[in-house]
Amino acid sequence: MINQVKPALGPPLTERRGKVVLVMDSVLMVAICPQCGRHSYVKGGGACTFCGAEVVLTRVTRQQYMQSRPSDRTILLKKMVETYASSGPGFRADMYYEQLKSLDEEKMNALGESAQSTPSCPRCGGTRVEEAPKKRGFLGMFSDKADWVCPDCGNRW
Repeated sequence: MINQVKPALGPPLTERRGKVVLVMDSVLMVAICPQCGRHSYVKGGGACTFCGAEVVLTRVTRQQYMQSRPSDRTILLKKMVETYASSGPGFRADMYYEQLKSLDEEKMNALGESAQSTPSCPRCGGTRVEEAPKKRGFLGMFSDKADWVCPDCGNRW
């Protein structure tokens, strides 16, 4: 007998013969490498793109991960690395820091030099910010400070 179980976080689970297993028809899951801690999105497993070790599937879908705020993604990713990688016997901290460095370099190369001068929203982390009209004080002589506005969350600073 097969019972569908819908957890609060993660994809649907199926109970078969007393064991709970993931239902992963075409759902991309977040996977963590137990050796270097790199994350990737896979349908059913595979090898790490950085070190080649077999990845471990988490219970978080790619859609759930990408829909969370950037600051929450960072926290979630750290928790997944702690749970699925750093506590294991095959985890290598040197490889973890090496792959983090390579990810940073890849991001910087992809964004180009403009990444250093692009402002980001302090509330949601979004980089799609706009310069608001300059505020003027009484008769326009006290302040000409430019403000930024985040169209994603409406934050002004």
